[in-house]
Amino acid sequence: MQGVDEYSKKLFLEAYSLLHCADSSNLYKNVPIVNTVHKPSLQYFSTFTNAYRSCLIIRDPVDIVISRTFRKDEYRSYLNKDTVSDLDYLKDNITKTKSFFKSAINFNHEFILRYEDIISQPAIAANTLCNILDRPTKLEDMMDAISYSLTESTNANIYVGEKIKVESHFIDFATSELSQIRKSLGYEK
Repeated sequence: MQGVDEYSKKLFLEAYSLLHCADSSNLYKNVPIVNTVHKPSLQYFSTFTNAYRSCLIIRDPVDIVISRTFRKDEYRSYLNKDTVSDLDYLKDNITKTKSFFKSAINFNHEFILRYEDIISQPAIAANTLCNILDRPTKLEDMMDAISYSLTESTNANIYVGEKIKVESHFIDFATSELSQIRKSLGYEK
């Protein structure tokens, strides 16, 4: 791409990414493109994108590590951690979560949206999402979309298996280990 101006390079890389990760029938609709990145900072995405708005979507780190450790057996198998003790697997998840949030906190995200607010204060979360889109969007339509995502969508990453009782010492350990991160995110005082 030598000799190509910066804007054109970025536009090409955006188009390349879209063509390789999306259903092409959706590319011609007059809607904003949302690219979710499971990274603490945008790295190459922000480098190779002309215009973007960053939003860090967070959940209480203790809930994250407990869920990963005790409710996602297929992911544990994928990582070849089936034979590792629950405590060792929990420690591994805590280490990864600390690393993610330490990087995420240092990146200047334009918006922060908490999963807990989506559940407990859907109107505030819907308003934040409308602001992120930066286009006329009816608050009621956004609230309907949130409700649909949480109750009917098959694309939601929500655990639907049987309720698993996690021993309190695991939760206490995770809470202690993640205390500083939780404070910096406003989950602890």
